Amino acid sequence: QTDVTFRDPDAMPRVAAVPIAQLPASFFTNAKASVPAPGGNAGAALITRGGTGRLFYGVSVSLPAFDGPTLDRGLSLARAFRTARGRVSPNDPPRAGQVVAMDIVVKTRFPLRHLAIELPVPSGVELFTPGLLTPAGEAADRRLPAAAGNPWWVSHSEAAVDRVILFADSLPPGEHTHTVFLRAPVPGRYQLPPARATATYAPEVSARTAATVLVVGPAAPAAHADIAAAQTGSEP
Repeated sequence: QTDVTFRDPDAMPRVAAVPIAQLPASFFTNAKASVPAPGGNAGAALITRGGTGRLFYGVSVSLPAFDGPTLDRGLSLARAFRTARGRVSPNDPPRAGQVVAMDIVVKTRFPLRHLAIELPVPSGVELFTPGLLTPAGEAADRRLPAAAGNPWWVSHSEAAVDRVILFADSLPPGEHTHTVFLRAPVPGRYQLPPARATATYAPEVSARTAATVLVVGPAAPAAHADIAAAQTGSEP
């Protein structure tokens, strides 16, 4: 139980947060039960008010990266990572400061309209625009081109710190690819939540990839000069 007290008639919001670890297991196992759980309150958040006045409230749940199976309902979605050396693998991870291509593949058997694809970008990984920074960036652009295919199926895109959203106003049947370029300045393990695709006006048509981990190794000795050049805008 968490209590929040309003002492004055002001409009300032009060926020109470409960860690997931403190929630009973029945909150999740019965959240979508088709029959009422014993006691009537399991799987639900109960809000009560004491005193007088009007109370406006909202409840939200933030969960860590979902590590469930892929989902293909009317279309399929896949993502893969590669560097200039080829496909990323546990034996050949990208190095700190190196540009990584995230290739997105969408497959559909019938025409779709107004499709939105959300691509999470984990904290510590930044979006990279090849060819727009320095000569070193232009060299990375030449070594790591976008995936083959017609990129014009993406009508427009929106980029934020933690995600990229692709929009397709009209998507014909077939396989469609798009590439988003990333770079991790610091080595480490980066959690990537699932990528998701949903038809905006037909949400029953959707797809989801599995969550994954992008491992970034230490920068190669020769790469330190490239990183310094990208930061100063000069040749190494």
